[in-house]
Amino acid sequence: MKAFYIHGLGSGANGTSGPRLAKKFPQYEWIYPEFSEDMQESIIKLNQLIDRNKPALIVGTSMGGLYTMFAKPFDGIKIAYNPGLDIVNILRNDIGFGTYKYFSPRKDKKTHYTVDEKLVKKFEKYLSSHSIEKAGRCIAIFGTGDEVVSVETRQKNVAQAAGAGYEVYELPNAGHRMTAESVEFIQGLLRAES
Repeated sequence: MKAFYIHGLGSGANGTSGPRLAKKFPQYEWIYPEFSEDMQESIIKLNQLIDRNKPALIVGTSMGGLYTMFAKPFDGIKIAYNPGLDIVNILRNDIGFGTYKYFSPRKDKKTHYTVDEKLVKKFEKYLSSHSIEKAGRCIAIFGTGDEVVSVETRQKNVAQAAGAGYEVYELPNAGHRMTAESVEFIQGLLRAES
């Protein structure tokens, strides 16, 4: 069985969350694709990977959670951890415009990314013509202690995920990035299914 980990903004395929998931879920063959900040380009790539690999599980965090939720339906489980559903507001107000250094080395060798009005407009364009997609089982998890996204934005994201038919869980005091504790929470959800 194959599984994907989809990284968030400012990260890449070489981040720490994918290997952390692989350690907890060794029954899967993990693939850590790398994506850009261009949502349309990234969703096309992700959908091609789904067609080619037929994953049983996709886990995405932040922007990767957003991409996970908009990826095509498949017969498996989608888990979005702190998905950036209100990405336009997050970029404009929570993160802010500027040039930022990636958290981990990227396969594409890029070292910095830019958040600006051009990027926001690309997200707006994609989101105005596409919808959240479901899978066999769809889960959205939100940390109540998210230090990147405002409380108001998190609440809007929770409501949007619930409205799309996702199982929604709020993890008390969990932050924006996936930790060992959040992976254990995911393990408990998946254990309950088997």
